[in-house]
Amino acid sequence: METNMMPIRQSLVPSDRRVRRASQGSIHGSKQGTSQGPNRGSNGLLNRGQLTVFSIALVLALVLTACTEPVPAAPKMVLNPKVVLTKELVGDIYTREAGQAISPDGKYMLVQQRTTDGIQIVAVSLQGETGQDVILETVDSEWSYSNYVWLQPIGWTSAMTCVFLESGKQDDGTYQDKNGVLLVSGNVETGQTEELGFIELENGYLHEATYVEDKAKVYLHVTSQLWEVDLNQKAVRLVKDGLPVYDGLLYVRISPTGEYAVYDLNEEDKNGLYILNMVTGEERPLLPTGETLSFLPKWSPDGKYIVAYTAEQKPDAASLPPWERFQVVQGEDSLLPIASELTVVDPHGNVIKTIKIDGQVLSSATWARDSKTLGFLAGKLRVTQPDGTELPPDQRLSAVSYESAFLVDVTDTNQAPSKVADMRGLAGFDEDSTVYLAFVQPSGGGLFFNTAHLEESYMKNPELWYAPKDGGPVKVGDGLWQLYGMEPVFEDQVVGILASPEGSAFWLVGSGEPRLLAEFDNSVSWGVIHGHNADLLVTGTKDYSDPADKLVLQVFKMFNEAESEE
Repeated sequence: METNMMPIRQSLVPSDRRVRRASQGSIHGSKQGTSQGPNRGSNGLLNRGQLTVFSIALVLALVLTACTEPVPAAPKMVLNPKVVLTKELVGDIYTREAGQAISPDGKYMLVQQRTTDGIQIVAVSLQGETGQDVILETVDSEWSYSNYVWLQPIGWTSAMTCVFLESGKQDDGTYQDKNGVLLVSGNVETGQTEELGFIELENGYLHEATYVEDKAKVYLHVTSQLWEVDLNQKAVRLVKDGLPVYDGLLYVRISPTGEYAVYDLNEEDKNGLYILNMVTGEERPLLPTGETLSFLPKWSPDGKYIVAYTAEQKPDAASLPPWERFQVVQGEDSLLPIASELTVVDPHGNVIKTIKIDGQVLSSATWARDSKTLGFLAGKLRVTQPDGTELPPDQRLSAVSYESAFLVDVTDTNQAPSKVADMRGLAGFDEDSTVYLAFVQPSGGGLFFNTAHLEESYMKNPELWYAPKDGGPVKVGDGLWQLYGMEPVFEDQVVGILASPEGSAFWLVGSGEPRLLAEFDNSVSWGVIHGHNADLLVTGTKDYSDPADKLVLQVFKMFNEAESEE
């Protein structure tokens, strides 16, 4: 299909974001003139009997026509990606969450755009030549750098209304010169914006924003606090105060439903995994530290379960300080996702399943989109180098000599993990090889993993493999998978980036033959998935050797009419 090349356009609306009055207008109806048909007698009208007969005949004619003319069947739509738009922008763009970036009607994508002039929030048109980008907020580069200002796209509340935030020292509006986080809504038809809520900060910073679309609520982790912003009510509520900071390393994980938050605590009176009720503010232990230590929780996509790594105590734990008692692997900043067990628990503290492979440690726990299938890797722990010295922190991701990959249904309490890949049986796999779990097939029918030879901190000769539940692993291609769990899903297939020294590309992969979507083979090129919904995929590529600072967007329509076999 031929694509449309479009240069970036200037917005039809001014960039001043404070509430402006839309231009007024009205639509007036016009009276239609009437004409009298041929004479129907002395007064030119049908009499009552004639009118009745005529009406019955007309109805019968319409019914017979409807019965004799078949209604054409709707065209069959299949997963067959096609590029429908190619568009150029200047600078770099960022979407906080690709699955929340596109408007409900598919006409716009909400982004932060950064150029040499500053940063701005833009609703980028996906409509081809008929559409135009709408700039909703602009902060010049000098102000943003000197006042630590960051603009972040959040998502959409309707086809016309989007939400974004501005953190740092406010440059204008009601809270001008105050430091904090401001939530703003923008209308893409009028260009108007409206302040929804402000959290003032004397010190500190925005750690993370989470948008729960179904509830139209944004949750903000701001230094030691959790806040809720109700977009419909334009109300700001403090959910939790007094959270530890841990030098910025406390990660609060909001459930997909917005009902709960889980996090690791390492305090004298609170140690282990804790869960917070986001409505009541009640905090309670979920998996407290005792004989075991649980850490790095991860929600299932439906928010019903949490999986965490669980480490056992060392044999000499009684003689060790508390922070050294458990068999964990410390990375540069935090514990690595490696432990002897995986624990699946629900938000009420009920342990659903404990997963363990005798004599091995487990790593890379990853949910399938079905919210019941969990994939993971298993192997032997090695924390020392061949010369007996301890592995340096930046190399401890290779602390496991991986042997196998597993799938397990966490809702089946009697089901043991099913081994889907034996690494030692793969061609070219040896003691210097490492493994990364790329993603679990959305239906739970298999998993994808990368193998590579690790030399210091470099991965050489990476390969992508598919391991179905039934049958051995199959090599998909050469290269390193880039997304690791954030892939757009279309039916039982996902889109991701496969990168190698020879070139990189966007691929659609699943249990069948992989499909190449687009390549960007320059060694200094960069590619990213900016947005997706049920039928659209938006990718971006940039060649950093090009002085024009040009970013190329491609919009794919993923489902199209089945092609004729004739």
